[in-house]
Order: sequence, then C-alpha cells, then structure tokens
Amino acid sequence: MKVLLSRKDTIKLLILSELVMSRGCNQKDIAEKLNLTPQAISEYFKELIAEGLVKAVHKGYYEATDKGTDWLTNNLFDLHL
Repeated sequence: MKVLLSRKDTIKLLILSELVMSRGCNQKDIAEKLNLTPQAISEYFKELIAEGLVKAVHKGYYEATDKGTDWLTNNLFDLHL
C-alpha cells in the first residue's frame, strides 16, 4: 500500500498502467486520461525515463521497459495484499 501514500508514486503507477495496457502511447493521451496537464505528465515522464522505467520508441511515443513492468507488477501485488 506504500505506493498510494505518495502522489508521485500513485501517478507513476497510473502512467505505467496506461503504457502497459495500451502497449505504448503518447504523453497527450495519458494526460487526458489522468486529467493532468501535459506539462505535469512531461515532468513525470522525464523522471520515469531517468529511472529506466519508460523508454521513447519514437518521438512522442513511449513504452514501459521490463524494469517498469516489474515495478508496476510488484506494486500492484503489494496493493492486492
């Protein structure tokens, strides 16, 4: 449940969920789905890329990395417990 105690981690979980479920998408689509500004999503993506959780496939299109998928799976499992 730790992931829900931090807004930053909660948004990270939601972004990675969108990327995994849609098998990649762009920042604008995620911003609209999560009702956040494109600027806010851009900042989150910078951090996710720096952490190795997300990679750019081509300009404006992103996918979760294996590390990102593992992070998501571990945190979803933690929520289930």
